[in-house]
Order: sequence, then C-alpha cells, then structure tokens
Amino acid sequence: MSFLKFLFVPAFGLLSANAAAHSFSGADVHGKVMNAENQPMQYVVVTLLKTDDSTLVKGAVTDADGAYSMNGIEAGNYFVTASFTGYEKKWIGPVSISADADVPVENIVLMQSAEMSAVTISSVQPLFVQKPGMLIMNVENSPVRISGTAYDVICKAPGVTVDQDGNFSLQGRGGVQVYMDGKPTYLSGEQLRSYLQNIPAAGIIRVELMTTPPAKYDAEGSAGIINLVTKKSAQQGFNGSVSGGYGYGRTWKSEAGVSLNYGKPKFSVYAKYDLSTPRRKEAKFVTRNVPFGGDTTRYDQDVTLMMEPFSQHASVGVDFYPSVKTTWGVRADGFLFAQETNIETRNTVTQIDSNDINVLHQYNHLKGNFNNGSAGIYFRQDFDTNGTSLSANADYVLYNNRSHENYDLYFSDAGGNPLSSQFERALKSTDIGIYVGQVDYTHPFAKKYRIETGVKSSYVVTANDLAFGNQDPFSGEWTNDTARSNDFTYRELINAAYASCSADYSKWQLQLGLRAEQTISDGYSPTTKEDHKHDYIQLFPTLFVTQKINGRHSLQYSFSRRINRPAYDELNPFIFYVDQYTYHVGNPLLQPEIVNSLDITHNYADMLFTNVGVSRTTAGIAEVAHQVDSTGILNQSALNMNTIDYIYGSMTYSQQFTKWWINECNVSLTYARFRSNLYGVNVDKGNTVFNASLTETFLLPDKWKFEVSGWYQSKMLYTIFIIAPSGDVSVGLSKNFLKNKLRFSVNASDLFYTQTQRVSVGYSDQNLDAWHKFDSRVVYIRLRYNFSEGSATKKSQF
Repeated sequence: MSFLKFLFVPAFGLLSANAAAHSFSGADVHGKVMNAENQPMQYVVVTLLKTDDSTLVKGAVTDADGAYSMNGIEAGNYFVTASFTGYEKKWIGPVSISADADVPVENIVLMQSAEMSAVTISSVQPLFVQKPGMLIMNVENSPVRISGTAYDVICKAPGVTVDQDGNFSLQGRGGVQVYMDGKPTYLSGEQLRSYLQNIPAAGIIRVELMTTPPAKYDAEGSAGIINLVTKKSAQQGFNGSVSGGYGYGRTWKSEAGVSLNYGKPKFSVYAKYDLSTPRRKEAKFVTRNVPFGGDTTRYDQDVTLMMEPFSQHASVGVDFYPSVKTTWGVRADGFLFAQETNIETRNTVTQIDSNDINVLHQYNHLKGNFNNGSAGIYFRQDFDTNGTSLSANADYVLYNNRSHENYDLYFSDAGGNPLSSQFERALKSTDIGIYVGQVDYTHPFAKKYRIETGVKSSYVVTANDLAFGNQDPFSGEWTNDTARSNDFTYRELINAAYASCSADYSKWQLQLGLRAEQTISDGYSPTTKEDHKHDYIQLFPTLFVTQKINGRHSLQYSFSRRINRPAYDELNPFIFYVDQYTYHVGNPLLQPEIVNSLDITHNYADMLFTNVGVSRTTAGIAEVAHQVDSTGILNQSALNMNTIDYIYGSMTYSQQFTKWWINECNVSLTYARFRSNLYGVNVDKGNTVFNASLTETFLLPDKWKFEVSGWYQSKMLYTIFIIAPSGDVSVGLSKNFLKNKLRFSVNASDLFYTQTQRVSVGYSDQNLDAWHKFDSRVVYIRLRYNFSEGSATKKSQF
C-alpha cells in the first residue's frame, strides 16, 4: 500500500466515525501506578492492548498522582501495560470490559527491571500522547531517535524545523524556547545547538511540544516551548551507563559519555559526563549586485569554513527523601565549549561597466570559549494522596563567552598581483549572571477541580566588551579602533505571578490560567552614552477546552497570549564583523513582540492529530538586511516589524500497521504575511510553506530495528529573504546485545546531500543569491552499555 493510502485512510475513518459520534460513548478505564514504596509514579506510559492480536488500542501517561484514564473503550478483553525506565514492564489482565462501564483497574506496582518470563508480546508504547496545550512524543524505543543527540531528537519532532543558525521553529513560527526538565536553557542559536549536541539522545524519555504552554510556564517564547524530559535514576544500589561514538561526514566527529547513579532508601546520588568533538567543514557562496552612481558592482564571495569544537557537559546532584511525602535536593550543571574556526574567503569585486576587477583574500582565525554553569536547590512537599503539593526551587546560572578573532586581508588585482594588506583583530567578552526563584502550589478539590498558583522572580545581569584593533603596517603595533569598539551592560528583572484552575466534567475539561509579568530592564553603553530603559507589566491569559466526543474522537480549543523579548546579543549594539563587506549589528531599540494565538486540535484514537490555528504578532522581531550602496557593505540586524500574521494547519499520524511495521508522519501548511516599513520602503509580503516528515520503523528478526526517515520543506519567505526548498533522508539500524545491556546503532543522515540552503533577496536595491553547504551527510556508529545492581527506589519529582 502506498504512502498516500496510509496517510488518508485514517482521515476517511475520521469522517465516518464522526457520523456515529453521538451514538457511541464507550467504557472508562482508569487506575494508578505506584512504586515499591507505594508512592505514585508520574509520566509512566500505560497502554491498552487487545488480547487476541496485541493491537494497541489506546495509551495514556500518568499524572503527578500516578493516575491515568482512558475513555471510550469498546467492549472486549484487553491487557493493561505500564512501562517506565528502570522498572520492569508490568502486565495486568486479561481485563474484561463491557460497553459504557466504569472499569477501575487494580493499582499497578512497578518493580526493578527484570526479564519477562510469563508473557512476551511484540508491542511498543504509543509515540504520541496529547495533553492540554501540548503534544508529547515518547522517544525511548525509536532506533534513530535515541541513537543521536538531543539536537537530533528535536529536529525529528513533528512540526519542528531548524534554520542554518540553529534556531527552531514550531508549526512554521519562530520564537521557540527550549527547556530541559521544565527549566529554560536560556540559550539560542549556535550556543543552544552546541549544548544540545552534547547531550545523548539515549538519556531522553520524551519531548513535550507546547504550542500553548499553561500559565505555570514563562510567557517567553512566542511560538511555544519545546521541553526535553530526561531519565532519572529509579534504582537502589549502583547503576549507570557508558557510551561512545564515531562519525564521519566531510570530516570526523566523536563523542563519549558516562552516567553513574547510586541509590539508597533515603537518598540517591547521580553524576553524568559527556564530551564531543562534532567537527564541521562547510562552504558558502554569495553573489551580490550593487548599483551606485550609474554603475553596478558585483561581489562574488567564496567561503570555506572549518570548525573544530570540543565540548564537555557534566552534571551532579543528590536527592533526599526524609519521608514518603517529602523530597529535596541539590544539583549542579556545567557546559564547557571551546572552538577554533578557520574561515577562508575570496571576494571578487567587479565593476561591471568598466570591467575593473579587484580581489580580496581574507583569512579569519577565531578562537573562543563559551562556559555555562548552574547550581540549584529544590524542595517538594506532598500533603495527601490527592495531589496537594508545594514545591520551591532557587537557581543561579552563569555564562561567560571569550573570543579572540584575527582577520588577515590581502588585496590584489585580477591577475593576482598584490596591492595592499590589512590586519585586524577583535577581542570579545560577555558575562551573564541569572538568579531565579520560584514557588508553586497545587490543590485539587473533589477529584474534579484543581487550582495551581505560584510566583517567580528572575534577575539577569550582562556585561559585554568588544575591543577592535588595527595593526600598523610599518611598526606592527596594534591600535584601538574606537569606531568599532564598545562596552554594553544590560540588566533585566522579571517578576511573575500566575493562577490557573481546571475542571473535569467527563466529556468536557476546562483549564483557565492568567500570568502577570513585570519587566524592568536597562541597557547602557558607556562608549556611546546611550541608555535604554523599559518598565512594563503584561498579562498573559491561557484557555484550554477539551471536548471528548466519543471513545476515539476529541477536540481541544486553546487560546494564549505570549511574549518574545529580544535576545541579549540582539540588544547589544556591537558591530559583529563577518568580513570586509558583511557585518551583523545589534539593535538596542528592539521592543518585545506580542503574539495572540488561537488553535483547534482534533485527536483521533491518539494516532491522528489534526490542528488548525491563527496568530498575529505585533512588533514582530525579524532579521533583515540593509545595504549601503556607496561602499557595498551589507548590514544584517534584527528589527521590529509592524505585524506578522500566520494561518497554519498540520496533521500528525502514528500507527503500528503490523507487529513489525510502525508508521509516523507529519504534514503542515503555514501561510505567513510580513508587513512593515523597512528603511523607508513599505514591505507587504506573504507566502505558503509546506512541510512534511515521514518515519518508517521496521522490527526485524532477531530483534534488529531499522528506521528510515525524511523531511521536506518547500520554498519559504522570511521577511525579505526567499529560502529555496530543502530536505533530508536518513536511515538507522540498531540492536541490543548481552541481555539488552549493550546497544549498537549505526545511522546515516542526509543520504542525498539535500540539506543545503539557498537564500535570495530581491528587495529595494538589494540583489543577493547565497548558497550554504552544510556538513550534514554523516555516518555515525554508537555503542552504549548499561549496568545496574540493586532494586527499585523512590523516583525524584525533579
């Protein structure tokens, strides 16, 4: 059967089932999952399987009380399964279910992982689970997803795209915040990419794609939040894993890591260390035609980049359990990133009318270090078994960035005869300190109602210094270039309070939230004597309504108002030098963008999710380019647009067709319209973008797993930039050995080398065509060995 048939069969089933929506309700199956200490376990995957052929009927994820519920189940006999990392998968049943019955299942108690001897059924947990405002993607059992890095996992999530700078978009919209275990990373672009590439995918349980985050989360992130949930130790005794990998694309790459845990009834200790050297060799080609004074100048840039990074990530922590209802602990995390980059550029400058040609050979050597460290303490108190709880945490996050950049410029004529030379350098330093405190309280009422409230405060201090120098061609001494040197300090205080209430009326579920955030900021440049202060309060409402039509169909309606504040480096007024003719300039006048979104999502049997939505962004932050015709210099900067409008729709489908074949696909259409006045020229541009991704997993004999995946993005407009279509096809193969302790995997990405990006600009007097060839076609071999001793222990809530 063709791909299109598999894609549209569920849609026809959806239409026919809608006709019977009011004549079928089905049974309600519910229960709880506990550990050996009789404590509720959150985020356990519970599935309902038919007893005759082990077909997956429905799945759910337990909440903070260990509870789960599956509605609209047809009459029949089923197995109920529960699985969680570090625990034995538990089977209950057969359970006989009659029509329209209320079926409580006995408490499921999970114990230490062990080989199953009584029952062996070929099945996997559901890939997708929907909750208010989010789509949860379970990734533990995917041979490709758990064989790469955290960055690879996000790139393969439905509706997620990434640009050449490492920035993520969700459903075609930029402004996505990335969280780890419910906490923001405070990173973006290349720094975020490097951080995620140093975290093994094998340590991730699931990805939460929050297009409409609840009021508990920061309002930052106009397109939503991507939250990675990592594995926590769940055993007493000593356990852990070691891993290593080697890859080759246009150059070699390697990675290695170790994870250690030690648990006792009253405490557990964990430590992790990972390192990687994802070396990359890339190429860029840029052509520009610049008109000035009746003549046209053509700039042809041929750029080769060789990046040699070395990154290390370490974390350590202790969880304490003084009582069955109390958990507290401390943790520390560090990320060290060092990179040397060599850039060789050949700029050919041609006066078209006079045919006068000059050539600039430029050699850039960039050596830098980016360090990130954090430390925190946390506490949680459960007051009863119904879910009443109080939690608090305090964190300190530190970033510092140091770079030494040398620029050697050699000018020659068309025949290669030297004309002159010039030597420049830039010494950059950035220090960022972030202080965060948060308290949350949850109180349920009568099993149908729940109230959540909390407060949070964060204070950010940044200090930036850029010293740009020129070398005297005769004495060899360096002098400060005051026109390109600068200091910039930035302080930001955000105080927030939120409250949300939810109600469950069986067929209808409601959740209403309101978050208030006060922002006080001050950006000051001692060099230019410019001071930019802001003080404002914003309200951010959220609304979720879930309508359970019948056992297979449900609708979710959501509304949210969110904010996207300028990144710290976007506010920095420094001129970031790329080459003699290309700069990136910060903009301290940037204002926050505000987005209002309305979404409707249809869920069919937890395997087909259809979403439509609209959003309007005011003062939208977008990258644009400004050309100085007299010099040929191109400045790229972030500006506030008047409005950015999106209309979008998507479909995500996951289904296990047979015991050995699993299908996952996502398609989306997004219409974007950008309207503003840029440098005196009115801009009103829009286009529709098509995105598609497909993953096929095959469970082969002898427990081998094979996966082939691909994605495609059509031509896209971003402000004044037109981005050509691109795509990717990747494959992966994996198998477990030594009683599932040793995992082997091999992956090959971008088989046909189609991830290259081509960008053009035809705006005002700008005429540009650029081509970026990534180091994306890579073969990677990885090994991971897990070891464990002891029995199950209480799992940390953090």
